[in-house]
Amino acid sequence: MVKKIFAYLAVFLFSLLIFLVVLTPASFIWERVVSPKVSLAPYGAKVKQVHGRIWEGQVLFNIQGIDSILAWNLRLNRLVALQLPVDLELKSHAGSASASVVADMGGVHLNLASLDARLSALNKSLTRRRIKLDGLLVAKDIRLSLKDERLIAAEGQFSWSGGQIAYPVRREQHERDVPSFQGRITTREDGMTYVGIADPGSDFDPIEVSLTPEGVALLQVRRRLLDLVDEPWSSNSDARDVVFKIKKDIY
Repeated sequence: MVKKIFAYLAVFLFSLLIFLVVLTPASFIWERVVSPKVSLAPYGAKVKQVHGRIWEGQVLFNIQGIDSILAWNLRLNRLVALQLPVDLELKSHAGSASASVVADMGGVHLNLASLDARLSALNKSLTRRRIKLDGLLVAKDIRLSLKDERLIAAEGQFSWSGGQIAYPVRREQHERDVPSFQGRITTREDGMTYVGIADPGSDFDPIEVSLTPEGVALLQVRRRLLDLVDEPWSSNSDARDVVFKIKKDIY
């Protein structure tokens, strides 16, 4: 009899806890739990308003001068399967994005279903760096899997429509009309993740990014990119020659 009473009491307390969590306002969680421990200022971001509950709601925030609305939907019915899926929708005058994040025993899995971003919306925040962007960045079905805060698998494709860009060269500012680019993300059997970016007229990738399973990232830019923006380089070199590279440990 006593065991049954304790069992019923445990079920009641657990149900009450779930009930309180589900009905807790998201604004309360942000103001009392998250905000005191997370600083968004280094990223140029500021939260303006938070609406809804912890399992479904919206947050209005500004990042780099761009007002945006992020909506989330936590699918609590998957908790029985030891999964925590969250659907995300982002909208702003710079574009929109749709994604889902699933956390389970195997790690964290991100699926960027769609992304449409107008890069010109970033120009205000790039004025000090004398950089100007243009064109539309589009991505679909980009999938990333992480375990122990390390990338273990990635795949997907993205593209940039091209357009007028500007960038500093010493004391000058060069303006160029750049063609479109296509990018692809793959993870090989040995665990190496590769990002290749190429223009339509190239049979190789002028921009390459690789990441080893140990966390060593390598960015390489080939002379082909300089040819596209009409920047001078040695005539003895080939379009495939690497003219710029950065190697860094990120784990």
